[in-house]
Order: sequence, then C-alpha cells, then structure tokens
Amino acid sequence: MEMTLTFIILFVTIILFMGSRLRADLVAILALMALVITGSLEPAEALAGFANTVVIMIAGLFVVGAGLLRTGLAQQAGNLLLRFAGESETKLFFLLMIIVSFVGAFMSNTGTVALMLPVVISIAISIKSSPSKYLIPLSYVGSLTGLLTLIASPANIIVSETLSEAGYQALSFFQITPIGITALIVGILYLYFTRNRLLPDIKSKGTSDKAHQLSPSQLTDDYNLEESLYSVKVSAGSSMIGKALAQLKLPAVYQIFI
Repeated sequence: MEMTLTFIILFVTIILFMGSRLRADLVAILALMALVITGSLEPAEALAGFANTVVIMIAGLFVVGAGLLRTGLAQQAGNLLLRFAGESETKLFFLLMIIVSFVGAFMSNTGTVALMLPVVISIAISIKSSPSKYLIPLSYVGSLTGLLTLIASPANIIVSETLSEAGYQALSFFQITPIGITALIVGILYLYFTRNRLLPDIKSKGTSDKAHQLSPSQLTDDYNLEESLYSVKVSAGSSMIGKALAQLKLPAVYQIFI
C-alpha cells in the first residue's frame, strides 16, 4: 500500500510539474509533505536533504541569478552588443555568444538563457534580423557554458559531491574549464557556419509582422517591463523630427528601445 501511495504521489507531482498552475518549488514542497504524511518518509529523512551542501549551493545559484537580473546586467549586455556590433550580424552573433559564455560561467545555464532571451529578441528586431537566427544558438551555447566552472551547472556540483563522498578529490572551481572552452569554441563555430542553412528565417514568413500586432499591454506582461516603460515627448524643433528610427540609432546612443 505504501509503495502504491508513493507512485501515486510521484505521478501527480510529475503532472503538476508539467503544468503551470503551481510553481515548481511549491509542487516540490507539497510532494515532500505528502510523502511524510503518508508515512513513505520519516520527518528526519524528509529534512535530511536540506543539510546537503549541494542543495545549499544550488539555492545559492538562484540567489546569484536573481541578483544579476535585478542589477540590470541584461540591459547593460544589450547596450554593449549594440554599441560594438552596430548593424553587423556577424559581430552581433560572436559578441552575443561571448557575453552568454561569460555570464553562464557564473550562474545556472538555464538562468543564463532566460536572462538573455528578451535582450536577444529586442536586438534582433532592432537590426531587422530574424530572432530565430540567434535564439537556438543562445540555447545551445547556454548549455555548453555548464562546462566552464563548477557552479555553471547543478550537475557539476552533484558530480563533485559524489566524488568527495566516494573518497576521491572533489572538483576545483576551474578544473573543467579547459574542456568547457574547447567545447564552446567548437560549438560556436559550428553554429555560426550552419545557422543560416539550418535555422528558419521566421521573419520572412511574417512572424515579425505578427509580433508587432501584439498590444503594448501584452508585450509588457510577456517581458516584465512594468518598471522599465517611460513616455518621452519630442519637443518642437528637435533634430529627431523627420528621421526614421533606424537613422536615430536610439538603442546604441541613448540605451533605450521603442
């Protein structure tokens, strides 16, 4: 009976993880409580995981990721990309990959992709390029950054802890970095030479036009822009009057996006 209840709890937990009605952390806590209530786990067993150094380290990674997001790293990265890349897709691609690699070396690879996603989309639209040319490379390179440092991926921390428990020397912070750099270089070069052939040009199929049909409120909700929106009035006699947005280069000069 106890095993049956355990499988039922695990099945319900997986279903809730697949959905979006409850947060993942809340689902995990509820599943843990259910296992204790049904007697599948003793209270001491249920709480033992919170004393594990791996759990504490992974929790710390989420704190670091939130700090990087709230300090405006994504906005600064976007400004640097536009300033140095201009309208060159090649420069933009390599600069984007370098920034993703640097950020991903010190925070979770999943968090890195989530952090850079709105930046990549806005920049691609501003230079009239297809976002699809950058989003999949962003995801792949974000995954490869998990090999750069010990904290770049939770899996690295788990492996290091397992080695230590088995009597071997734990991984040092930069021990796997040479492997990660090699994988990154090969991955970035492969993506650069194949992206134009393998990745679809969504912009040419009208997806970009559909994106511009979204209401301002929808865009605000999708990209969490509530605290980053401002209304700017162009005064009479301004040098901006009569010029196209592409001529003004507002993102590169003033670090603002329209």
